[in-house]
Amino acid sequence: MTYLLKYSEGMSKEEIAEKLLNEANYQKKTSDKPKRMKGVPWAVYVTLFRSVGYQPYILLMLLLIFTEATRIFSDWWLGSIHNLPWQLQQTQAVYVFIGLSLGYSLLSFIIGLTGPKISRDSA
Repeated sequence: MTYLLKYSEGMSKEEIAEKLLNEANYQKKTSDKPKRMKGVPWAVYVTLFRSVGYQPYILLMLLLIFTEATRIFSDWWLGSIHNLPWQLQQTQAVYVFIGLSLGYSLLSFIIGLTGPKISRDSA
């Protein structure tokens, strides 16, 4: 708008439009804040999978899912020992919880061994 008032005398409409467009582009460039990248781009994961192969990572993901499912189920079991639909004694229910906890520990140990190996092989 300032160009219309300032340069309206002696300038063509095209020149005024070009000046307005340049000013709008300049203001847009200077007012934009740099965008932060959120998370890791999927291309990084694809490159990682391709470098080693999909099988080790699929195995690791399945182990992680199964490990977390075991932990969640053991927490649920502990919380519902008094309301179990099965006819179990208290000690039997506690033994099941201990077995689930040991299973969770074993799976976590296996992930602790295989995760670094897969990571090292991909480097």
